[in-house]
Parts: sequence; C-alpha cells; structure tokens
Amino acid sequence: NSAWTAAKIWQFHGVEARVVYPPVADPAPARPWHERASGFLAVGRIAPEKALERVMRTLALVHARQPSVTLTIVGTSDHWTAAYMDSLRRLAASLGPWITFRSDLTHDEVRTLMAGTRYGLHGMLEEHFGMAPAEMVRAGMVVWVPDADKGEPSVDGSGLGEISIEPWAGGFVVSTVVDPEYTL
Repeated sequence: NSAWTAAKIWQFHGVEARVVYPPVADPAPARPWHERASGFLAVGRIAPEKALERVMRTLALVHARQPSVTLTIVGTSDHWTAAYMDSLRRLAASLGPWITFRSDLTHDEVRTLMAGTRYGLHGMLEEHFGMAPAEMVRAGMVVWVPDADKGEPSVDGSGLGEISIEPWAGGFVVSTVVDPEYTL
C-alpha cells in the first residue's frame, strides 16, 4: 500500500512522500451505452483474496430479480489456485449458466470486453489500488468495489459514496441495471 509506505517514511524520516499511482491503460474505443452488454465483468487474478464467490453470490441476488443479467469472470488461475478455481466453477454451475469464465485473454481482448460491457463488480476487500477496477472505470463502465474501510462495495470512479451491496444488493443494482435514468 503506497499510502501506508508514505506514512512510514514520514514517521521514521520526517520526509513527505508523494504517492504516484501507476497509469491506467487506455481502453479500447468505447461502444455507445445502448450498444454495450448489460452484464457484469469481474476481472483479475483468480485467487481466494479476490473473493469471486462473493461477487457471484451478490449478482445471484440481482439475477433473481433481473434474469437477463450475466456475469463474465475474466482471469487466469495457476497450480496454486486450481482448487479455488474448481470451487468457483462448482458454485457457478449451482447458480446457473448466466455465469461464464474467460481465461488466458490478451490485454486487447480484455479491453474490448470492458469497452462493450456496462457494469463491473470487484470483490476483494482492501484492494488498495485495483488496476482492473480502474481500467473498467476508464472504459466507461459503472463499477462497484468494496469500501476498504468498511468492507462494503461502493461505486467507484465518481466519488458517489459508499453503497452497501449485502444484503440489499438486489434493489440497488437492479434499479441501476433496469432503469437507465436511475440516479445514485
């Protein structure tokens, strides 16, 4: 965490350090909102700390009220996370065919998915600077991420405040997905 490191530099050396976040890649050319898929992306490493089962269960609440909602999980697992990936596939199978997995995509393929999808959901708590959520926001997606202090998802990229997803995800996210005029 860069802010933590900067605070330690100040604490031990009395020197103010400036946090410089990495640049966010330019997205693929964005498609107009009405041409984008109204589903969700979850993008990142396939690893337990990413809490993808939380993303799946949260969107299951939304899918129950809005059956057209889909989730595409984009990421790659390795031999260290193969058991976790297997558990995600079992959970997805129990929830239904509206959840799909894409792995080993090129960066351009991921950027194209982002540019053609409306929504993103990120499950990792305490992701101090999530590159994938930042790229989704840059691609014009509406993205929910956990609030690092409270562990509750918030709308990212616009300073709109903390929006708790559990247990009432259904109503808020469904309102956002169904009604294009819905305001936060």
